[in-house]
Amino acid sequence: MTKAVINASPLILLAKGGLLGILSNLFESLVVPEPVLSEISVRPDDEVIKQFASLPLLVKLPVAPEPEVQSWDLGKGETAVISYALCNPGFVAILDDAEARACCRALGLRTMGTGALLIAAKEKDLLPSVREALVTLHGQGYWISDDVCKVLCSRAGEIWP
Repeated sequence: MTKAVINASPLILLAKGGLLGILSNLFESLVVPEPVLSEISVRPDDEVIKQFASLPLLVKLPVAPEPEVQSWDLGKGETAVISYALCNPGFVAILDDAEARACCRALGLRTMGTGALLIAAKEKDLLPSVREALVTLHGQGYWISDDVCKVLCSRAGEIWP
């Protein structure tokens, strides 16, 4: 299994889609930097926070921003996720933001987005359908283009829409 460090948007999306549990079966360790935790902890009574708190593999850590990541002028959460992955080889950075993923590529880091998590979950029989999961996430406000949905579904052996 892989170790991962995750940003707020994939956590929030998976929680809203009722899919947060797949993370425990995809990763042996899941690090959530404190700036990410701050982003999702705005309201302690929020359903996302309740689900998030129940993740058994979760490790919450302070993360110092790395200068080569700070130069990209990303959000605090993205900067912390990438900084952690940069300082901890073997960790995959889970991010949806395009600029943050470009930063990871430039730094030679492995990344996954929410879509790749869904495909990995289907491959491990944790999810019956990537297409159904994408439809559910769309209903929860996750915007992703039809072209990207077609690619994700194709990779999962499915058809969009």
